[in-house]
Amino acid sequence: MARQITISSAFCSLSWKNAAITLVDTPGDFNSCRHRTCLNGVDGALVVIDAIDGVKVQTEKVWEFADERSLPRLVFINKMDRERADFQKVIDDIRQT
Repeated sequence: MARQITISSAFCSLSWKNAAITLVDTPGDFNSCRHRTCLNGVDGALVVIDAIDGVKVQTEKVWEFADERSLPRLVFINKMDRERADFQKVIDDIRQT
């Protein structure tokens, strides 16, 4: 199966307890400059980190972009169901980086 990646940002809006929420999904490929552009229009960031690969250069860059804008962040560790997933290693990697 060919690897599929997102090449453009996607937006999803919803309401929750009288609050309007818009989620912005940016491309996973860091060759796109969409991360920085999208962070200009958000109130917070959810940073997704792979449970096998851990923190990558792309993760560090997105974190720096969020720092520049003083954005609050949540970290989501993805692919925990995979064979080589190591939650504690990823947590240690996040703290060290």
